[in-house]
Amino acid sequence: MLLARPRSTALLTGLLLLIQGCASTGDARAQQATEARAQVIQSAAPPEFSPARQRALAAVCATCHGTEGRPTKDSIIAPLAALPRGYLAQQLRAFRDGARPSTVMQQLTLGLTDAEIEAVAFYYSTLKR
Repeated sequence: MLLARPRSTALLTGLLLLIQGCASTGDARAQQATEARAQVIQSAAPPEFSPARQRALAAVCATCHGTEGRPTKDSIIAPLAALPRGYLAQQLRAFRDGARPSTVMQQLTLGLTDAEIEAVAFYYSTLKR
């Protein structure tokens, strides 16, 4: 199981924002910065799950939490996009293990392994609000 490294993540995020800001002078540079950011983000992902597999695991959540982790404007359902990876993983485990009561969420998380929970948490943590 991979553990989040907040300082490393914060450092990488800061560097990527700096790179992205410097790259705003040209389309080619902006594209390079976007590609570099995607590579760094994916390198921090759980290694056993491709981006496509992460999206497939997270697709179950879209019914209630909306596509890309953003429910409809007037929804009472919590948005998942951009929440911290560790927090999401902790909550998913709590639902799965029965520590956080919710009939629907417990049923949806019962079959998830720790690695799958990490993949879903990673996926939503990388999305924009």
